[in-house]
Amino acid sequence: MDEIKAQLKTFPLVRILLTGLIFGALFSLFADLGKLGFGGDFLLRALERVGCSIAGGVVGWALNLFTAGFTGIGLNMVRGTGFEFSENVETKLLNTFIFVCAIVGAAISLLFLK
Repeated sequence: MDEIKAQLKTFPLVRILLTGLIFGALFSLFADLGKLGFGGDFLLRALERVGCSIAGGVVGWALNLFTAGFTGIGLNMVRGTGFEFSENVETKLLNTFIFVCAIVGAAISLLFLK
């Protein structure tokens, strides 16, 4: 429980916002590429997709918060076979969770935001 409290104090807000902004903008450009002049509601749709991507990043952070122990168990099993990882594996796992869930959030926004 102390590990969860420590992770709550170090919320990666800037990382989530930047990831959400980049993927939301890229997916918005992809979705509205065929429209002539991007349409009149391009900025509104882009903001909605950025919001969905940021929400996906927050979900990724929460998944990392509650499932990092299980991922650590798997990594310890792999380390037991003799394979070594770098020192900052936890940070890389956090980045991966945020990255993948932000992409999934942006992809879901393509399906539901028309």
